[in-house]
Amino acid sequence: MDAVGKEFSLSDGSRKYKLNKDTYEISQSGGSVGEYYTKMKCVWEGLDNLNVLPVLSVMTPEISTFLTALNKQKEEQRLFQFMNGLDECYSHQRSQILMIVPLPNVENACSMI
Repeated sequence: MDAVGKEFSLSDGSRKYKLNKDTYEISQSGGSVGEYYTKMKCVWEGLDNLNVLPVLSVMTPEISTFLTALNKQKEEQRLFQFMNGLDECYSHQRSQILMIVPLPNVENACSMI
């Protein structure tokens, strides 16, 4: 069975586990930053497809504020995952990016490296 077939034969719980594990195990490993970012983005998109939130029929200001905070947390987590897997030769850039307030999103951080 090829990798794609194997991936889709797993239960949702197993797929979520594997994708979450991948976010901690994938690293740049001497490849280009662009290739590394693309690998991570594929994993994040896979997780997004499995972690669908219910559709809201009413949007209150409180719900909007909550969803904004939730998305910010998700974006920060992805930034930290991305930074964690960068090769050590980017440690200075990583430190500089992590000092930016507010933190940039992953796409912007990737373009800074």
